[in-house]
Amino acid sequence: MGSVSVREGVTVMGSLAQKIISATRPVTRLWSNDLHRAKGGQHNLLRQSGGLWAEFERRLSVEGISTLRTLLLGFDAKELDQTLYVFGLLDAGVTASIADLLTLRESDDLWEMFDVVMINHDAFEDPEMAVDEYLVFRERFAHKTVLLVSRHVAQDDLTTERAAICDATLRFPLSPERLLLGLKAGQSNRETRLAREERLAREAMQSYPRLTSHASGA
Repeated sequence: MGSVSVREGVTVMGSLAQKIISATRPVTRLWSNDLHRAKGGQHNLLRQSGGLWAEFERRLSVEGISTLRTLLLGFDAKELDQTLYVFGLLDAGVTASIADLLTLRESDDLWEMFDVVMINHDAFEDPEMAVDEYLVFRERFAHKTVLLVSRHVAQDDLTTERAAICDATLRFPLSPERLLLGLKAGQSNRETRLAREERLAREAMQSYPRLTSHASGA
């Protein structure tokens, strides 16, 4: 797989290289599954260890996960290495990382390269500011799947309770099983959320003529 060096310390891999080069803020690290597997044999060793992983793969289909383009946002080096390792165990799709949380304010060109945005909530010093950023991002990019991760949540939340800001919340550090469930739930919750928003918009459009007609008749 080819790579393109944008500047010192900034290397992008594969077919997304040209798009990332033209983005408003460079993606500092970008991996592919092949590169991740080539860096060490842990992935294959785990698969060869037999029973537990094989049973897990039978119980939970990974179909669709390998094609997801995921951006990891706000992870430090240690957290990033841990998270990338777990993504690699799932054969997850091309994964990029940007440390700067202000990337949430970037232009549309950057976000169109990714399907899923996984945000390290703990990287925000001000939780209220974090929520404000999430709300603005959701309004701008409602079609994106957003996952929040934090060490300070008691457990994973795979419901739509936080639909205003994200599609699922995961406790850090991650495991392969929980990451897979989180990605699957996030995608499902996103589809449910968008369908609901579309239905509400359609109902509002249908009721609008009746409301104006009623007002005119009065």
